[in-house]
Amino acid sequence: MDRQVGYQRWARRPGAPVDIGVRGPTTEVLPKPGSETVAALAAAESRVTAARTDLFTPGTNCLRSNTHDNILAALDAIAADMRAAGTCAWQHSDAIMARRPDANWEELHAMAFGNGCLLAPSNAYKRTFREPQSIG
Repeated sequence: MDRQVGYQRWARRPGAPVDIGVRGPTTEVLPKPGSETVAALAAAESRVTAARTDLFTPGTNCLRSNTHDNILAALDAIAADMRAAGTCAWQHSDAIMARRPDANWEELHAMAFGNGCLLAPSNAYKRTFREPQSIG
């Protein structure tokens, strides 16, 4: 039976991963966002804010009503739009997980929970995870 590499996070020194002893499906590895993922998020945000006037105030990137349910619905709609445009993505908790062309995953925090407005896509990046690898 295959096992997966344990979850790791960056130590205080960039580039030095440290095993924190928690088993998990991914390993954080890269410090910079992928331009393809940011572009896909920007395009999806633009389409969703224009089309989903039930969620967003027309002409803005802010929710009509800043509730937890609306935030999750907006993130889900953006992730669905990204998938429809060819980027593997899903809403995960308070973020969108998107697969990069290099097979790594990015965690994109696209929404400011305080005011219910979308962040600029270039500011939405949180971290990048490597595709899990099996070990014998």
